[in-house]
Amino acid sequence: MANIVIQTEDGYKNKGFATKVVEKIAYECLKKGLIPTYWVNKNNIPSRRVAENVGFELLSKEMVVSIDNANN
Repeated sequence: MANIVIQTEDGYKNKGFATKVVEKIAYECLKKGLIPTYWVNKNNIPSRRVAENVGFELLSKEMVVSIDNANN
């Protein structure tokens, strides 16, 4: 399995770069026998669109919990 996470700088957003990069990475993963997975925050609509445009489907959801033990 190969986890794909992408971050786009403000000046490059909405130009299709993220979609092209994710397409290429997913393709290379498949060529190497890896299963590409795309991790995205559910509230990040632009990133979800990238995933959908590349052909990813929602298969699972995850809840992340962080505990701050700094005061213990």
